[in-house]
Amino acid sequence: MARSPEYSVALATSLRWDDDRGEPYIQLPSFPYLRLTPFREGIEDELVDLFNVPMIAHRLFVTPTPYTRAHAAENVTKTLPTHRALCAEVAPHLSPLHSADPKPDTDPTTAPPLTSSAPAPTPIAGMPFKSIRSLALGRIVGDIHLHVDTPPGTSEDEQLARPADEQVWAVGYVLDPAMQGKGVMAEVLGCILEAWVKPWMRVGALCATAETNNPASLGVLKRNGFDLHTTQPCEWPADKGGGVRETSTFVLRLSDRVKL
Repeated sequence: MARSPEYSVALATSLRWDDDRGEPYIQLPSFPYLRLTPFREGIEDELVDLFNVPMIAHRLFVTPTPYTRAHAAENVTKTLPTHRALCAEVAPHLSPLHSADPKPDTDPTTAPPLTSSAPAPTPIAGMPFKSIRSLALGRIVGDIHLHVDTPPGTSEDEQLARPADEQVWAVGYVLDPAMQGKGVMAEVLGCILEAWVKPWMRVGALCATAETNNPASLGVLKRNGFDLHTTQPCEWPADKGGGVRETSTFVLRLSDRVKL
């Protein structure tokens, strides 16, 4: 789906700096009270609520079902140091631009785009935005993650050692059913692509896999320029009903140097 020039600019300039919390975030342009933030301490119960929603749990391949507080605590403990390191890496390029801003947690419309921000000279290997947070509801309503893709016979370290524009990263996402059908996740992915992946990570491609009978998820990918790469049967985990389900892998090529 073609984007208007104005909307393209809005996606590309959705990166913000929260001076109060000392962290970057991404503001969804069409949804003023939805933003993407790093993981924070004390969100375990919110993650338990989100990942145990039946419609979400049924679709997830790796995330355990039921998703317990111990699972959430392990997730937060593992992810927080990574997000803090990434935030520290990007902070010198963003924070000076917003030293006098009002607190955007109070009114998200007060933080202007970082129109003069300059991405780090070296590509950043990761993304510090994971929680889709509703300021209106005061809780997490979705989750998005990126990780470097590791084909069979390779390791994460091997892939990360390659030049950024030869790397393939996988993206996955979930959203509270109450928020679905409004274009939220399509915009989330669009913001991630235009405000972070392209200017800051500069990787070769993104890939994503979803069940073929999940048109909403496939639509999110297609609206952001992903093309169908392969379709394959997948043995589903027993704790999620078992059986074989057909899945489709979509790819968005960002560099001619990447090998798919």
